[in-house]
Amino acid sequence: MATKKSNSNFDLAAYLEGNPPSDKRNLSQQKKEEIISQTAEPSQPSQPAEKPTEPLSISAKRISQKQRKASLEEYKNSFLNPPKITDRKTVYLSAETRDRLDEIVRRLGERGSSVSGFIENMAREHLDTYHDEIEQWKRL
Repeated sequence: MATKKSNSNFDLAAYLEGNPPSDKRNLSQQKKEEIISQTAEPSQPSQPAEKPTEPLSISAKRISQKQRKASLEEYKNSFLNPPKITDRKTVYLSAETRDRLDEIVRRLGERGSSVSGFIENMAREHLDTYHDEIEQWKRL
C-alpha cells in the first residue's frame, strides 16, 4: 500500500506509539527549533541536507474502480456464497451485530445469501487461517 507524505506537523508515528503531542504549541516550537538548528551552522561545509522523516499520511492512495470491483468479487466469493450446512446449530448474536450483518448480506449478497451462511463462511475462513496457531495454543 503506497502512502502519501504530509507536510503536517503532526507526528503520527509518535502518536501511534502512545506518545501523543501535549499541544500544538509544542509542535510549532519543535518545528522552529528544527529550522534554527538546520540554519545555525554556516561554518560547516555545505552538504546535502538529509530529508527529515515526515509522518505518513493516514489517507491511502486512490484505488481504481476496477480494483474495487475485483476486491468486492473476492469478498463475495469468500463470504457471501451460500455454504452447504447439513447439521445446523443455534448461535446467538446481539441485535446490533445481526442488523449490521443483515445489511451487508442484503446489499452485497445475491439470491440465496443469508446471515447464517455469511457467519459460517467467516468462521470457516478464520479457522482455516489460524488452524496452526490454534493447535499450538491448545497445547499450552
